[in-house]
Amino acid sequence: MFEKLKSFIGSVKLVKSTGNTQTVQVALTKDFIIDDVPHIEPYGFTSHPKSNAECLVVNTGGNGERPVAVIIGGRAFRLQGLEEGEVALYTDEGDHLIFKRGKIVELQTETLNINAKTVSIEGETVSISGALNVTGDITGASEVADKTSTLSVIRSTYNAHKHTGNAGYPTSTPDSTMGA
Repeated sequence: MFEKLKSFIGSVKLVKSTGNTQTVQVALTKDFIIDDVPHIEPYGFTSHPKSNAECLVVNTGGNGERPVAVIIGGRAFRLQGLEEGEVALYTDEGDHLIFKRGKIVELQTETLNINAKTVSIEGETVSISGALNVTGDITGASEVADKTSTLSVIRSTYNAHKHTGNAGYPTSTPDSTMGA
């Protein structure tokens, strides 16, 4: 039967995700299963398909000896509602990366881990909602401000402040100032 088909849509039953080329077991029908079908993936992209994902298999040999899986998809998890021209990567758990219209990139996930020697973020404004926990030093090349004041104002106030001494007279400014 398969020898006569040039291509077909089957259902992925097993995935072997080791080696240079991933292979899949594909069921064409309940009784017709093909083992070790190479899954040719686009350069730079890979995935481990879920069981029962749909699979487009192309017969590259004239007698059915060289089936190749070229596309594996999962309609049940497909991200919907994209606008024309938008592009997305997604998982069955709801994680997604969407390249949206208006040059907006949206990333949705539970936990984002970035491992890099250096991370640079450039923008006119960088906003963070929620707590910011930093384990290393913080260096600023500009002003640091909170909802009340700036570090420069606090430093100036501290360095110039005086107290009333034990004899009722003002004391001098602090012996040790906050660095500039």
